[in-house]
Amino acid sequence: MKTNYLKHRNYLGSVECDIENRIMHGKLLFIDDIVTYEGKDIDQLVSSFKSAVEDYIATCKELNREPHKTHSGSLNIRIGEQLHRDAAILAFKKGKNLNEFIKEAISDKINNQDPNSIDLAVSEIVEQIYTSEKVISSKIDVIRRESTIFTQIGNESLSANRQETIN
Repeated sequence: MKTNYLKHRNYLGSVECDIENRIMHGKLLFIDDIVTYEGKDIDQLVSSFKSAVEDYIATCKELNREPHKTHSGSLNIRIGEQLHRDAAILAFKKGKNLNEFIKEAISDKINNQDPNSIDLAVSEIVEQIYTSEKVISSKIDVIRRESTIFTQIGNESLSANRQETIN
């Protein structure tokens, strides 16, 4: 699976590439401080990232302070008027306020975070539809052939009956 970030001890770091200077670099994400790292290749970048995490934790401990950035628990999002309206109506129908509804939706998304599961489910449904269409198409072809055969047999029988009537 492709990732564009590094992870060590629950810290995430960005991965950037500076082609002109032929160097990879990044910074620790979701912290109050600015901590950067770099390397000439992926192995060096990963090693530098891990060292930066360890150094950051040690420095915070020496300074007797919490290393992680605190998130206030409040955020302002722009979702557009129609989505806002639709969410408010659905929240109301479920007996929740909009804040509870959005909190639950985000929690559900985080707890079911297999990014491929929806794509996989859709792919499976499309495959089932395609397979069903092929089976139905095949059965229709058989019915058409049998219908043609029965029509030919019926026409031959009708011709034979006419010949007998004429004779």
